[in-house]
Amino acid sequence: MKKFGKQIVFLTLLLGATSIATAQIQLTLPTVTGKPGTEAVIAVLVNDLTPYDVQGYQLKLKYNKDLIYLKEPLPSQKTGSLTSPTYTDTVRVDSSAIVVTAATSGKFSGQGVLFKLRIMFRKLGSTNITLDPAFDNMFIKGSQTINYVLVPGKATVATVNNPPVFDPITPKTVNENQELKFTVNAVDPEGDPITYSAQYNFNGPSFNPATKEFVWKPTFAQSGTYTVTFSANDGTSTATTTVGITVIDVNTAPVITPITDKTINEGSTLIIDVLATDAEGDVLTYSAAGTPQGAQFDPATRKFTWTPSFLQSGNYTVTFSVSDGKLSASINVKITVIDVNAAPVITPIADKTVNTGQTLTFDVIATDADGDVLTYGHSTLPQGASFDVNTKKFSWKPSGTQAGDYEITFFVSDGKETTSLKVKIKVIKVNSAPVFDSKTISDTTISVHNVNMLFKYQFKATDPDGDVVTFRIDGDSPSGSTLSSSGAFNWITNSSHASRVYMFMITASDGTLSETKVVTITVRQTVVGVEDEIIIPTKFNLAQNYPNPFNPTTNIKYSLPKESNVVLKIYNVMGEEIRTLVNGYRPAGTHTVKFDASGLTSGLYFYKIQTNESSKTMKMLLTK
Repeated sequence: MKKFGKQIVFLTLLLGATSIATAQIQLTLPTVTGKPGTEAVIAVLVNDLTPYDVQGYQLKLKYNKDLIYLKEPLPSQKTGSLTSPTYTDTVRVDSSAIVVTAATSGKFSGQGVLFKLRIMFRKLGSTNITLDPAFDNMFIKGSQTINYVLVPGKATVATVNNPPVFDPITPKTVNENQELKFTVNAVDPEGDPITYSAQYNFNGPSFNPATKEFVWKPTFAQSGTYTVTFSANDGTSTATTTVGITVIDVNTAPVITPITDKTINEGSTLIIDVLATDAEGDVLTYSAAGTPQGAQFDPATRKFTWTPSFLQSGNYTVTFSVSDGKLSASINVKITVIDVNAAPVITPIADKTVNTGQTLTFDVIATDADGDVLTYGHSTLPQGASFDVNTKKFSWKPSGTQAGDYEITFFVSDGKETTSLKVKIKVIKVNSAPVFDSKTISDTTISVHNVNMLFKYQFKATDPDGDVVTFRIDGDSPSGSTLSSSGAFNWITNSSHASRVYMFMITASDGTLSETKVVTITVRQTVVGVEDEIIIPTKFNLAQNYPNPFNPTTNIKYSLPKESNVVLKIYNVMGEEIRTLVNGYRPAGTHTVKFDASGLTSGLYFYKIQTNESSKTMKMLLTK
């Protein structure tokens, strides 16, 4: 401090100042206890000076000099709690008092320690520390004085130990997740060593007794008001001070537990649990975006579930989001679906039952999850059964001899895998009537000769059940005709039969059921010229046309040892079909066909005959 003599002008101004009666400054003088022969640092305190625009003060402290002695503190002990741009202070000590003055060009602000002094404890006893009423004690604002309230102090010199005294500590404020640091300090009146400790009932802080530093970084869940009690012990007595700490709520976004990228096969099920935490403990809501077709996300259970179809191989990205109502967080999860071939699936087919003689049909239907082209196959089918691989339709009309149990296996392949399905078929025997051969004559015309000639024909019928078939003839059968039980029809014709029509019935029977066919035979007039001959040849033959060469007509003769379907066609040398002369059933015998080549050019031609059992080709020459 500077010498008091330099403040004479300032004091003169103070003596001429007027009083402000409304001031509420509170000046608190120290109360302290010490042992004889020891010294300590004491502080003079004020409340907040900021509202009063204080620019200076002068104070004279009075005490019993026989018991204590006050003096200027060391430079390291001078620090107070007030702030000011610049100011000058002075301390003057006399035999029983000490005068402290200060002035600034600005204003004092803040509260706490106005100034500090050193006290020396001399002899046992007690003395008040107060202001000298004979001195003009005051606080100054410009040319005005500010009234104040005095709280006197007291110094006690005794051999009794005094507890340490904490320096004032202001309440603290800190944001969540922000570090708070401050130190505490206490002074022992007797100068004894002090041991520090701290007590608190919340998580996270630390206190270093050596450095007297308190450190705490509140989490995002620790907003609120807290207190810390610090203790200072001099080995005998303990002093405490409590500091209030306010933690301000600072919202942070939720944190999602990392989710690794996923790989899954088609047809397998993927489950992802989405987990998140919120530092403030807020209620969280969950959502998902970019979910593939068929996938589901339950916000309540936070569970993502997906079974990719066999058409969903590829890469997908799903975004999971979590919100606390204010902030949100999201995470992208890549899902790779590996292509896995799925075997075809055949729609189940129930076992089948069918009667003999009835037609059974059903479709074989299959699907392929990958959309592959399917090919169909089957095991050996029963005789007469068929399966169309294009329409996928099975068809079978069991004969009367096919009663029993059958099992057919159908196969469906996608080119990689094959699926099979067995279908059981039960065929129930039901008697069926015989069936005439489709080529059996019903209406026919024959010629007769003036001599007896034999006309014969073999009627044929089959029984679906394999029973023996017998034949009989009813109605107006020709005279001289016979029908054997095996169906052989023989008739000796002569000119008396000419120009007549015979209608009769041929019945084929299996002994229980029968089928009847009406046959009409028309007899032409007696044969003259080149016509069909009634004599039954003994072998098949295609004769050379006559005449040959020809222009423009010629006759072609062929012989049938038994009835047959006949196709007779004409071809040119290029193998192109020119004309069809015969296409139908013909009875046994020798037949002549007339060919008219009018409209054709000269050249070589071929004529070909095809019967049920034989085939033959001949050449002929057309000349014009």
